[in-house]
Amino acid sequence: EETIKYIVMKLDENERSNLTRLMKVKDMVLKEAHEFRY
Repeated sequence: EETIKYIVMKLDENERSNLTRLMKVKDMVLKEAHEFRY
């Protein structure tokens, strides 16, 4: 029971960091595409 909670917690942390990384990458790509267009 405790182990499962711990694993879920760790997974949540990983998911969050992955999401923030994805958002950053998306922003960078959008910015570059924007600059490329003009």
